[in-house]
Amino acid sequence: MKFEHYMPVRIIFGWGRLSELGEVASSFGRRALVVVGRGSARRSGALDRALDSLRRAGVEAEVFEGVPPNPTSTFVDEGAEEARRKGCEVVVGLGGGSSVDCAKAIAVAAVGGRPVWDYVTSEHPSGALPMIAVPTTSGTGTEANPYAVLTEPNLKEKRALNRPPFTYPKASIVDPELTLSLPPRETAVTGMDVLFHALEAFVGKRCHPFVEAAAELAVRGVAKFLVRAVKNGGDREAREGMSLASTAAGMAINGGGTTALHGMEHPVSAHLNVAHAEGLCALSGPYLKYLAEVVPGKMARVAEWLGEERAAERAVVAVEELKEELGLNLRLRDLGVSEDMLETLTNDTLRVMGHNVANTPGEPDGERIYEFFREAM
Repeated sequence: MKFEHYMPVRIIFGWGRLSELGEVASSFGRRALVVVGRGSARRSGALDRALDSLRRAGVEAEVFEGVPPNPTSTFVDEGAEEARRKGCEVVVGLGGGSSVDCAKAIAVAAVGGRPVWDYVTSEHPSGALPMIAVPTTSGTGTEANPYAVLTEPNLKEKRALNRPPFTYPKASIVDPELTLSLPPRETAVTGMDVLFHALEAFVGKRCHPFVEAAAELAVRGVAKFLVRAVKNGGDREAREGMSLASTAAGMAINGGGTTALHGMEHPVSAHLNVAHAEGLCALSGPYLKYLAEVVPGKMARVAEWLGEERAAERAVVAVEELKEELGLNLRLRDLGVSEDMLETLTNDTLRVMGHNVANTPGEPDGERIYEFFREAM
């Protein structure tokens, strides 16, 4: 057995720990750029609490607001210019995965001075501003890995900026209290992202024992807590369980990466700007059936983690039943995909996300990828 494992992120987990943001940030600088979305952090009071913590620690804050659900490279470049203009020394990503990913990318582009897409596709940064992740959803796990997913709107490409060590957060504050205000639909959607991250990292070729342990923790957490969190947003045990599952899934993909499921979804949301996990749900049916064929032993383990009989086909059924219960039993046509798009989506999967396909057991070819899309319609 040979593997490498690297995750240089300080995880600060627990109820009420947002109050420690100022103390953490002050160790990196005295002026922070706080990157947030389109209003949810402000409405929930999380932004005010974050700013108050920064103020009390003597850190001046500039708010960069309006991150779109699928953050674009152009928005990141605007944020990087703002960070440079205001002399910011640290970047805080407060919000869902989009805000945190955007903050990671701003931290790189603010130092490098080039358009961020250069760093996505070719350039290796020489440095980055220190970045602190404060997730308000239980979804992407970006607080525990170096990935920042961005869309280039002119090219209609969605790729991950992945430039360790510069794209790792210096610290991540995972405070389950911040997820209490998350509406049921968003709780369900982000929770399914947790499941697919963990499942894909486990079945992927890069899986190793630490990845497996994190993936199991995440999948068992989803099985136990996701429906509870959706049905009762104030269930503190369920919210804590999902926060832990999300971070564990982020740790899993940190070591194991994702596979063709994410590889296929990125072109869908790049072209149609759909919610990432809705795309994953729509594509998952035929893909999970494929996994049950090529890695039945691993899928049997997933079934067991989901509370089912240890059999590969039970994992497929369990995920389908969970989607049904959450109202996420979607098809690609529900998201606006048309038949005449399938060839483009297949080509983009292979061209843009080929590394995900290469990490997939069995390495499905273009014909099989096309069939996944067609069956998911």
